[in-house]
Order: sequence, then structure tokens, then C-alpha cells
Amino acid sequence: MVLDTTRLSVHELRRQVTAQFGPGAGRAPRLHTRFVSFGFKFGTPVDADLLFDVRFLDNPHFVPELRDLPGTSEAVKRFVLAQPDSVGFLEARRLVTRILSATFEREGKSYLTVAVGCTGGKASFGRDYGRARSLAPPARRRSHRRRPSRRSTASG
Repeated sequence: MVLDTTRLSVHELRRQVTAQFGPGAGRAPRLHTRFVSFGFKFGTPVDADLLFDVRFLDNPHFVPELRDLPGTSEAVKRFVLAQPDSVGFLEARRLVTRILSATFEREGKSYLTVAVGCTGGKASFGRDYGRARSLAPPARRRSHRRRPSRRSTASG
């Protein structure tokens, strides 16, 4: 293959090289999307490309039967996802992420980190962890790979 770079900008060159030899040139996903949940009281993730604040949702910490449950419990997840604002948030987040992931991919980026944060308490952590887990599956395009993760709830 011969590539004439005479009139290519740095960005155009990167796009062409990535298209021919980079992620996505074969069957591998071009853009790996990682959904990270975190608590604002521990600080925001420094590697986040997109950050969503879900502190507008009701905090499960203030529901007596949920207070002592970890944010990963099914009961906390159901509580969070049953809130009317969750539906609108998920729709808006999907639209924003879809539009921006296309721009990240056009720029030749291989990774997109979407951070979802709440206050950071034991049960309230479920607002963002439940949200991160619900955001990740399924990958809608073959060119994208998605996976949820959770940042430590401890400050050390």
C-alpha cells in the first residue's frame, strides 16, 4: 500500500492509518467504551471523557430498608431504575453518548470513558453503579465494545 501524505493534515493521516491498520481494521471493535461509576466525595475520575451526575435521583441511603445494602444489590438497582427521572436520563444519555462516540471514533480514538457519579455513600453508590451497569449492555454497533466498572468507594 502506498499512501501519499503530501496534502494530508495530521488528523487526516491519523484517520487513514487507523482505518487501514488500527483497531477496527479487522473484526476488532474500533471504540472501547468503559462505563465507570464513582462517588463525588472521592473526586471525579481523571480519565473521564464524559461525566454524568446522577445526584438528582432519590438517594437509597434515606430508604430504611435499603440503607445498609451495598449499591450493587438488586434491591438498590431496582429502586434507582424505577424512578421516573431514570427513564428520561437514560434516553438522553444514550443519545449524547451515541453522537459523541461517533465523533471520538472519527478522530481515531480507541477508548471512551463515561463516568457516572453520585454522592459516594454505601447505598447511594447504587445510583451510579446501577446506572453504569444499565448503561453498558448491549453494544449496539459491532465497532463498539462496552463494559461497566466501578471505582473504589474508599478514598485511598
